[in-house]
Amino acid sequence: MALWFGWALGGVLMLIGGIFALLNPFGASLAAVTLAGWAFLLGGGLQLFAVFQSQGWGSRLWALVLAIALLWLGLSLLVHPLAGMITLSFVVAISFIASGIGKAMMAFSLVDRRAFWTFVLSGAISVLFGIYILATFQTSAATILGILLGVDLISTGITFCIFAYYLRDNPALKAQ
Repeated sequence: MALWFGWALGGVLMLIGGIFALLNPFGASLAAVTLAGWAFLLGGGLQLFAVFQSQGWGSRLWALVLAIALLWLGLSLLVHPLAGMITLSFVVAISFIASGIGKAMMAFSLVDRRAFWTFVLSGAISVLFGIYILATFQTSAATILGILLGVDLISTGITFCIFAYYLRDNPALKAQ
């Protein structure tokens, strides 16, 4: 199988997954919470392994605390996915607001540059999106993760497809 075809196939599969996620955002939100739960469990297991690789009691203690926290978080998301969905949706909203504030602060370090308004606009959009999620939390908490997952899958799928056709049209890139 040609390299470009693998990228194209991955892109098409992501596009299809993104469309399904947007058609059923609640189901996609549950899938995202489940995936996050398993990822935290895996991270906790790896961190538990790191406890035995660490040198000194201080680093072992911190590795153990982190392992327990990750394992607990992973199990919590898997055992209580609806509560996890609400919690993660709240974290996403707060993250949008914090990211927007950070972009706005960055903009003020670029006052005399052309990128100033780009950062201001991007920051404002992030803050407004976070506030919107919080303002409509009763209705958006169950679907926002699925919508974000769908949009991300579609944008990544498009990027992969474009890259695949770029690889196909530039065979010299295969050797690099």
